[in-house]
Amino acid sequence: MMLMPLHLPSRGSCGEEEKKERNAIAKKVKRKAEAFRALQEAQAEIEKVQAEIDCLMVASVVQTIEVDYLREALWRKEEASIGLNVALTLSEDKRKKVEEEVGIEKERAVEDFMSSKAMEDIKVAFAREIFL
Repeated sequence: MMLMPLHLPSRGSCGEEEKKERNAIAKKVKRKAEAFRALQEAQAEIEKVQAEIDCLMVASVVQTIEVDYLREALWRKEEASIGLNVALTLSEDKRKKVEEEVGIEKERAVEDFMSSKAMEDIKVAFAREIFL
């Protein structure tokens, strides 16, 4: 900021022109001081906003890391769940197969018993009791 040298006359001999010039210079100095203060305030605000941006950038990186970790954990849980579902399906299939085999064996045992000598003896004994 370049100031013009002031040539102030002695106190008593101040002319109207000189007063106007001093007032104009004082106004310029005041405006420049206000502009300088505004510039300093703006720079302080810019620094404050930049610090907030830096904090948000760090928080964003941390959040990204957390999201990646949670994604990985979710993927592992989904894989485990799929494995358990497959095992459960296999167990259910195996149970159904065993139940079918037991049913078949049960039917065969009933058929064998119905056609056995012991069943024939029971039928004969029952018939004798009813008709005798």
